[in-house]
Amino acid sequence: MAAVMPMKGLLLCLRRMCGESGELLLTSLRLSCLLLFCAYLMLVHTGAMSPDNVTLYRTARLLYQQPASIFLLGCLGSYLLEQRSRRC
Repeated sequence: MAAVMPMKGLLLCLRRMCGESGELLLTSLRLSCLLLFCAYLMLVHTGAMSPDNVTLYRTARLLYQQPASIFLLGCLGSYLLEQRSRRC
């Protein structure tokens, strides 16, 4: 139940944002979720790490690490767009 409350706050903030900044935030969230899902599928597919699947395991690990930075950049861009639209 505690995890639902921040999501409600995020959805309320999204409704108050201008169109471009809200879309940027949602797009970065979708891309992050897609990359996490792909990383999960790759890790499930590879199973235990062995010399045969080291490359696939490293690729999955990189896909697992990237979504946080993508979402952070999306949040930063969304914030900057929102501040710019409020100034005009």
